[in-house]
Amino acid sequence: MRGPIGIRGKTDQTMTTKNAKKDGARARQAEHGGKYEGHLRTVGGGTSRTKPWTCEVCKQPIEGKKGYVVIMDRVTRNHPTDPTPTDMQLTDEAIAERRRNGEPTEPPFESVRMGEIKLPLDRNLFEAYHRDCDPDPDTNPYWISADEADSLEAWCAWMEHLCEKNWMGVPDLRNMIAFWFENRGDDLHAYA
Repeated sequence: MRGPIGIRGKTDQTMTTKNAKKDGARARQAEHGGKYEGHLRTVGGGTSRTKPWTCEVCKQPIEGKKGYVVIMDRVTRNHPTDPTPTDMQLTDEAIAERRRNGEPTEPPFESVRMGEIKLPLDRNLFEAYHRDCDPDPDTNPYWISADEADSLEAWCAWMEHLCEKNWMGVPDLRNMIAFWFENRGDDLHAYA
């Protein structure tokens, strides 16, 4: 007799907690017009509520069609032509040390020590500007109108489109998603 009552009591408590959570979700839905309200988006109705892009020059929000996000080659500041390399390279000092120790200097490596890896310089840059603030208006980068990438969902759709380009590598895609958060002053890792 005692077992079912104890289980039932626990179930009743759990159901009360679940009902309270549902009531809270319903209240948010009534207030914001969507099923779930989060920092980045509203799902199930309503409109996305995101922070706008921030101009790299004036640090002001970019509203609507007044600006764009550019993707450009770091050196030429024009349309990207090559992806950021993904291969692991050793520093010159690590290569010299490995040669002295008779260790391999080309991948695959059995192990790698801290400081031995030469971090590749990102070939492609992501920046956001107001049209009037663009420091290089005469260059020809790949650009996306700010109003066409105003939600995380839209930004991910652009990522999906750009992954088909031969100048967009895996590191560039990682940088692209990180740029969404960094440009808004958010910590990407807070959402993990």
